[in-house]
Amino acid sequence: LPPHQCATTTTAPPPPPPQAFLDSCPGLSDRHSSLRVEAMSYGSLFGGVDTAVRHDGCPPCPVVVPVFQRTYCWTEQQVAGWWRDAFMGGEKEGDAKPKPAADRLAHGTGRCLFRRVMTEGDDGDGSGSSGSQSANHQSLLCLDGQQRSTTTQLALAAVRDAALGLDDDALVRRIEDALWETGDDVLEWIQAAAKTQTNTGGDSGLTLDSSPYVEGARPPFRSRFVPSWVDRAPFLECIAAGAVHHAAGTPLTYSPATLSTFMGRAKLLLDAKAAELVDLHDRTRSIERLAAAVDAALVGTKLIYIEVKGDDVDLAQAFQWLQEKSLFAGSILWNPTPGVDFAACDLVRNALVSTTLSLPLREQEARYVAMWLDPLQRRVKDGGSPAAFDALLNAFLDAEDARREKWAKEE
Repeated sequence: LPPHQCATTTTAPPPPPPQAFLDSCPGLSDRHSSLRVEAMSYGSLFGGVDTAVRHDGCPPCPVVVPVFQRTYCWTEQQVAGWWRDAFMGGEKEGDAKPKPAADRLAHGTGRCLFRRVMTEGDDGDGSGSSGSQSANHQSLLCLDGQQRSTTTQLALAAVRDAALGLDDDALVRRIEDALWETGDDVLEWIQAAAKTQTNTGGDSGLTLDSSPYVEGARPPFRSRFVPSWVDRAPFLECIAAGAVHHAAGTPLTYSPATLSTFMGRAKLLLDAKAAELVDLHDRTRSIERLAAAVDAALVGTKLIYIEVKGDDVDLAQAFQWLQEKSLFAGSILWNPTPGVDFAACDLVRNALVSTTLSLPLREQEARYVAMWLDPLQRRVKDGGSPAAFDALLNAFLDAEDARREKWAKEE
């Protein structure tokens, strides 16, 4: 027999799809579950606020949105509310001087659920097990909290862009430490991207071959947060374009592709909010207000960090269980500032993508594009928004019910 048909060659079967309507999720909510729960600041999560280690003694590792998660979809109203609560909590209208972070009450934002996985050898493998190896080879898969984490990163970038105009290097470095691991690779990439901007006249008319923002590609440096596959190019542009245009000496602009996304529209709004903190006639006051916003977000804003520790957790099953609780039974833990409710289309995507979670990450992503993104999501209006997708799903189910009723009558 050919080698690939040899009797000793075996192919592991794909994992079964997630089960529906379980009372408890094995490894997550049952009595055998192992969870680490603590109140944590966003600065500790992302590695900013001049802290190199978290409360558990581990250096921060990248937060990664797994392939089965939805894309970013917060509305401008939700983004504005997050800015008000997370970034402006340290200063009220009319305050003569921002209060130090230590003098402000913490703002709680509810639970965020994570799973630590090994990333060595494949840029992150969603099937990895938790272990005790170096955090430099680990990632935190974000099972719940994607919208809040993404918006925090976008808002930090907006404050950084405002600080660049004030030439406050210390504040810029502090913010960028929560966006990526600073180093020569970041500086070289920014300079190369700035040269590309200069060569194209400083506008957003970049071609697919020349653009530094490539669909689905991870940043060419170690970022603190890696969004879902579809969001990666607009996210990188949103957090890096300010630094790139500053290095190029050109006005900050975004590509039409990014501006057409929820993420691009969110960044425009946050840019405007950060600009409101700047008084061109009072540089010192402007820097104080921007620094207070960073303090409020990275020090004063807290999440309930929940890390799933057991080795027997089926990630797709855990995600579906959370979806069902959101759709049919409310949140498993009270969340005073929830993100976006799960939609029925999320269950469909989860069931499909769950069959690939035992594969290396790059193959997971390739199959996600081939099985879901190209044939389904990109063909739905409004960029495949949950509302539009659910309307399509409801129409399909109605048509299928009518077809079956007609078939039953004919029988």
